[in-house]
Amino acid sequence: MAFGRSGYLRRGCCSGDEGMIISQMNENHAVSAYLHALTQEFASGHATEHTYRPALKEMFSAVTKLTVHNEPKGSVHGRPDFIFTEKGNIPVAWAEAKDLHIDLDKVEKSEQMGRYYGYPNLILTNGLEFRFFKNGARYGEPVVVARKK
Repeated sequence: MAFGRSGYLRRGCCSGDEGMIISQMNENHAVSAYLHALTQEFASGHATEHTYRPALKEMFSAVTKLTVHNEPKGSVHGRPDFIFTEKGNIPVAWAEAKDLHIDLDKVEKSEQMGRYYGYPNLILTNGLEFRFFKNGARYGEPVVVARKK
């Protein structure tokens, strides 16, 4: 399992060019559905960080093909918002989600994230930008799925 070229956590479920095209189409649909849900919730004027989590969980599940749990039990490094599991509920990644307006540069330097960097695979997001960490070190370019107007 690895973070893929596009920045999404993914498993090699398909082989060859045809498999990659199908995988990318599924990812594009999942991201489009996610952005549609985000836009609707944001437009209500009542959305908070927690409002977006069901849509985020669905997108994470569709893109990664892993089981994604919102608000998991805490562990030695704290309690990020999501945990990704596979085969017999084995944890393989974690994600911390902030509200759409939150500056991720500031969050990266926080005491909370200092604890979370103990997780081997971590995603930090404000719902629009996704940053990736492996054993506490940021890697790859952030993936920006949309910008807030």
